[in-house]
Amino acid sequence: MNKTKEKAGIIKGISWEPVIFVGYLAILFGAASIRDFFVIPFVTHSHVGIAAAFVEPLYKLLFWIVPTFLYIKYVLNANPLTYLKLTVNVRKGISWGGVVAVLLFLLLVLPTMLLHRQLPHFALSFDDWLNKFLFVGILEEIPFRGLVFQRLQSWLGFWQATLLSSLLFTAIHIPLWLSKGDVLIPNDVLPLLTIFLLAVGLCYLFKRTGSLWSCILVHSFYDLSTFR
Repeated sequence: MNKTKEKAGIIKGISWEPVIFVGYLAILFGAASIRDFFVIPFVTHSHVGIAAAFVEPLYKLLFWIVPTFLYIKYVLNANPLTYLKLTVNVRKGISWGGVVAVLLFLLLVLPTMLLHRQLPHFALSFDDWLNKFLFVGILEEIPFRGLVFQRLQSWLGFWQATLLSSLLFTAIHIPLWLSKGDVLIPNDVLPLLTIFLLAVGLCYLFKRTGSLWSCILVHSFYDLSTFR
């Protein structure tokens, strides 16, 4: 009796989880499109002051992080923090993340310093510091490397999951550029390729460290390094 129920549960999981997963992706992309085309432009033109800086992280928390935790808890029947690898290999993740962040500084920031013979100045607004550095890593890594990559890896294997999840991560940036009236081809081919390669590197780093903290740190410092 128990084996029959267990087998039925496995079959049910195989049958329905991909459908739920696609729905989860639809929530991520739908929320991103609404944010980029409606929420951010409205907040920007409303001039609501410093409070506007908290709109994006709260929005991502509600429509990206909460669905991710619910998916892990009720679809995968797992502890979200453990599944996301936020409570395992923490020191290793932070150590590797710090090392890679230093390498990013040496490769991306230091050459500019030497070329222009000046110290880098990160002339970011409070909004940029909050959303392009402090929160960006954790709010984007939890859904994309934490859940999307790991679920795809369980079905497809490492490299296929890396390529597909990286394509999805690249694609979710497109609504923002379209909302600004940017032409994707050919002007934005290089940024798209850069984001894709970053995502591939983060998937490998995640596999190497077994900790999402490595990806969070590198993601945040990479975004900071693009502001010079």
